[in-house]
Amino acid sequence: MSDKRPPGPIYAKPKVRRIISNVENNSLTSGKKRRKAITNRAFIKKSSKKLAKKSSLLSKQNNLKSSASLKYMSDSKQVANWRRRWHFIISLTLTILTVLILLWIIFLSPVFALKKDNINIIGTGKYITKQAVLTSLKNYIGMPITVLGIDNIEKEVYLQNGVSAVEIERLWTNGLSVKITASKPIAYVQNNEQFLLLDKLGKLVQINKTSYSNFPKIILQSNNSQLTQPFMLSALADFSDSFRKDCLLISAKTFDSITTKLKSGQTIIWGSNENISQKETIVKKILANSELMVGRKTIDISATYKPIIK
Repeated sequence: MSDKRPPGPIYAKPKVRRIISNVENNSLTSGKKRRKAITNRAFIKKSSKKLAKKSSLLSKQNNLKSSASLKYMSDSKQVANWRRRWHFIISLTLTILTVLILLWIIFLSPVFALKKDNINIIGTGKYITKQAVLTSLKNYIGMPITVLGIDNIEKEVYLQNGVSAVEIERLWTNGLSVKITASKPIAYVQNNEQFLLLDKLGKLVQINKTSYSNFPKIILQSNNSQLTQPFMLSALADFSDSFRKDCLLISAKTFDSITTKLKSGQTIIWGSNENISQKETIVKKILANSELMVGRKTIDISATYKPIIK
């Protein structure tokens, strides 16, 4: 009877059985490892998917936050721009209103309106009165002194009879200072039935219906009277006040033929108006010497230092 044993580890030899057992154990272990590895890979894959999903969500959230932040920054910048614009518009409007108010106060309001009682007039006299000056200023009363043309006002006041010079200054806030230099009359001229009193420049000082006994009369002898009159007035202006009062008439056919007639009856031929003061001194000395003037009525002083007595 033959010795036959079924194959298998039970019937294998001990060493063989150990080998087989080890192989089986190794197989079991390898299977476990493979299953564990597969499980690990599945877990890693699942974890990766979760991480990816989380990362995607975080990225979306960050993008939303970033977009919201950018939008907020854009809105804030736009709001800041609008604020700056409104501040500029408000500031500009207030500035314009302030300027308009100031312009109204300065040029239109009654704050600076000229008042009659605040017009200070200095220098009036016999031939120019305060009332005459006020009359020349009546059109300016009530106007703001800031818009008054001082030069124009001075011209209007100067046109008044008896005014030789005028200086006007503003008195803040609603007045004027008017300084008058009164004309000094030296002669008069007759025009029809009127007698015109003149100063040394030929400016009218006063108009009267009767003659002026204290001033010499200008005799206009020719068509050149308007040309010779300034030379006669210049000569009279160079006379002393006392000698001028002794003159009754003055005439001149030409600029170098000025002649005066004294109230005492003597006639003085002056020639031109040069060296009048020296000529006057010589004439006074001659007139003071009664012996030289006996039977004589004319002194020709055309040549300053060579008088001729006729």
